[in-house]
Amino acid sequence: MKIRGQKPEARSFHSAVSVGNKLVVIGGRGTQNQHFADVHVFDCGSYSVLYSDLRFHLFLFPTVIDFEL
Repeated sequence: MKIRGQKPEARSFHSAVSVGNKLVVIGGRGTQNQHFADVHVFDCGSYSVLYSDLRFHLFLFPTVIDFEL
């Protein structure tokens, strides 16, 4: 399988959710124990990363990340 677009770094302790034919991966911890505050959107139909490295800030209160899938 050939993936198009910039692939995210390997990670663990992330969150992921599927929305239609897209997979959204949020945050996590890298191989050097660094913490990620990013969002990646993968289109499962075209095998391409649509959004890569969207940054967000962690707040104590719920926030909305507004972007169109």
